[in-house]
Amino acid sequence: MQNYFILLLALLTSLHASASEVSLSDGARSYVNLAGEWGVLPINGVSFDFPPPEAIWQTQQVPNRRVPSLQASTTPYAPHVKVLLNEDGGDVRRKTGIAAWFQRRFTLPEAPQANQRVLLHFGGMAFKSEVWLNGTKLGEPLLGQLPISFDVTDVLRTNGSNELLVGLSDREGLLDVAHKTYIAPASGVAMGIWGDVELQLVPSVRIDDVFVKTSVKERRLDLEVTLVNASAQSATLSVGAMITDVKQQPETQIELSQVTLAAGESKTILLSKDWIAPHLWFAIRPVAVFRDGHSGARRRASRCVGDTIWLS
Repeated sequence: MQNYFILLLALLTSLHASASEVSLSDGARSYVNLAGEWGVLPINGVSFDFPPPEAIWQTQQVPNRRVPSLQASTTPYAPHVKVLLNEDGGDVRRKTGIAAWFQRRFTLPEAPQANQRVLLHFGGMAFKSEVWLNGTKLGEPLLGQLPISFDVTDVLRTNGSNELLVGLSDREGLLDVAHKTYIAPASGVAMGIWGDVELQLVPSVRIDDVFVKTSVKERRLDLEVTLVNASAQSATLSVGAMITDVKQQPETQIELSQVTLAAGESKTILLSKDWIAPHLWFAIRPVAVFRDGHSGARRRASRCVGDTIWLS
């Protein structure tokens, strides 16, 4: 299998504060893995009262694609709504074993730098959830099949213990009983914190996402690059890309272009190149394109749209 890697380069050329300019590098990224043994406290129903009651917590490993302490469904396929309701359809059939609090206590091994933000990242947790950190509610995600991140820079304790609480329910938490329907997608995974959980120390001004699109017909490579300026000042970046093979040998590159972001702004830009890979994707010889983040970012597969097979 032939793979190609994309090295995204975002150089922070200046931060604008009044009339002055300060040259800065992009800054390193680091990660704190929150996987391991978490506390689990089953509750009745699917409503979470904060704080959780005083009780003896069970333990389990996270991430995990099931919750051993509950009678939660282990199938990725959502049943018809009628299966989850009682005979008259006025309420859910099950009242226990369908929801729990999850708890993780941790300390931060290093304080973030002045030009960094801290993101709490969940690779996936299903289904309806509530996320709390140090007594502050961060959100109520519904899409258990997708990753989600919260900026916790102002909530995190850099000295001392932090308490992360996640209230998580089975598919009953997604039911609109009155209308006999789900309020969000309920298939694809089973209940649980099934993805990685980590703290991400990232630059305040950064590449946040990359969407790779390739076209054989157009002989073109497009990169939709999302940039974020989470600082209190406007910033100018020079953004470009290098495409290499699996041995890190350059194949082609996209020249640097300047982008200015206002304080607090996020923007998606398009980097394009008229280029076709020397080895093309085919069913018997698949080819993948990955992105390789700059300045210490771990390598992750980006979102991709692959080549099209044309028949005539």
